[in-house]
Amino acid sequence: ADKKMLEYIYSDLQYPIEAARNKIEGTCIITFVIYEDGYPDDARVVRSLGYGIDEEALRIITRMQDDNILWIPGKQNGNPVRVQFNI
Repeated sequence: ADKKMLEYIYSDLQYPIEAARNKIEGTCIITFVIYEDGYPDDARVVRSLGYGIDEEALRIITRMQDDNILWIPGKQNGNPVRVQFNI
């Protein structure tokens, strides 16, 4: 699943012009929840870089919702549960 998610993210990731002009590099961390039905939601930035990078990261995660991409939910005692995911 991690490999598929990274493939999805990198398939449309567009490095922001403002970040490139200012030679900004680093790690932006986004957290979101995979719900019991496999639906990703509640994305937010937990480590910001600014310069348009945060917005681009959120755009990609939100696109998963728009494309109706469902993930296999976490399980506890054999039952699906929501899981917080950080990337």
